[in-house]
Amino acid sequence: MYRKALNFILELIEDNKGSPLVEEGILIGLAILSLTILIGIILSVLGWTSNSITNIFNYLNRVANGFFVLP
Repeated sequence: MYRKALNFILELIEDNKGSPLVEEGILIGLAILSLTILIGIILSVLGWTSNSITNIFNYLNRVANGFFVLP
């Protein structure tokens, strides 16, 4: 089964008609990989930013509660 698929791919690469098809497939694969990496980076940065802002507000809340505590 794998041998047939490998032979088919090798024939496409050697064939003038199949070369653009293989090239387009590789470019689409690279585009999908790049998009996945970019989305991962964006989500990571957004998560870090969200956590940082939450920590800042929690700190400010603790400080405010410390100043305005009635005896």
